[in-house]
Amino acid sequence: APPGVAREGRGLGSLGVWLGRGVMAIAFAAAAGVGGWFVGQIWLDYQVRTASPRVVEPELDLSPEVAPLPMESPSLNFPPTDDGEPEPSADLPAAERDRKLELRRQRRELAIDYDFFEALVEDRYGRAHPDRRGMRLTSEPADQLWRDRRDVVAQQILDQLQELSGEARRRLGAYSRDDRRQWAQRLERRNVTLAPVELFTNTVFSLYFPQDEPDQQPLDQVWSAIAFDYIRALEVGENLIPLTPIIGTELRHAGSLDPWQGKVFTVALEAGQSLTANGVSDYPTLVGIYDPNGRSLLANGNERSWSGQVSRTGYYTIAIVSNAPQTVNYNLYLTVKNAP
Repeated sequence: APPGVAREGRGLGSLGVWLGRGVMAIAFAAAAGVGGWFVGQIWLDYQVRTASPRVVEPELDLSPEVAPLPMESPSLNFPPTDDGEPEPSADLPAAERDRKLELRRQRRELAIDYDFFEALVEDRYGRAHPDRRGMRLTSEPADQLWRDRRDVVAQQILDQLQELSGEARRRLGAYSRDDRRQWAQRLERRNVTLAPVELFTNTVFSLYFPQDEPDQQPLDQVWSAIAFDYIRALEVGENLIPLTPIIGTELRHAGSLDPWQGKVFTVALEAGQSLTANGVSDYPTLVGIYDPNGRSLLANGNERSWSGQVSRTGYYTIAIVSNAPQTVNYNLYLTVKNAP
């Protein structure tokens, strides 16, 4: 055969051999792949059958935490939404109607009972204008001056009552003699009588109503509300200071008082011991010294010191009350001696 033909024949044969080997390799790989797939499926099926059930964890709540509301807050007064106060007359001038609505808003915000508030305003208005006491005001222009004056009284009362705590205000109109009996029992646990509370309450009451006595409704309700707040303070130990003087040695206690505030000191004494107590201050104060029954040892309210032998065993109380519109610095000197 010619050399060219022979070389062409060897080339085709080599290509066929190479193609045959390639086909066999591909077939083998395909067979291996199919076999591997079947083996993999069998293994996965086994794993699924033998695996323990998967516990699905709940999703975490990633929302921000919200602080709980306080159990009680002095600013939360829960004013009534409908307490019986009528709408201002449509016959009144617009400015006067707005003023009366503002008074109502303030009263409700302070959680003051409407009936009590009306009685107190009428009482104060009648005391300021005795010739108008008991006279009903109309919506006529002739009564506008008197309506304006009555609203001034109402605003003054709201300004005064806002100094009380929310709970003390909510009870206005509902205080009774039973409250004072309960207060006395509660203070007894603190070795205190009602006497120093009365000294403090009378002082603050006189600040608001200098010409009046808290002997009748509705003023006695204001007096009780002032006392309520002071008793609450004493019960939690605020402004209540036990003293334990060394026998025969003068004890000096120095401190300060906020405007029209007071502190109560207690000292345990035995019958027959002698007590010397003296309170001094840089601004006007009232001093009270009381035996275990609440009886005052001072002859009058202007005295600041007392010295003598005590006749009863128990806790004696000394009260110092500010009677000034600024901070008061005080010194209390106390000496206890045994009977000779």
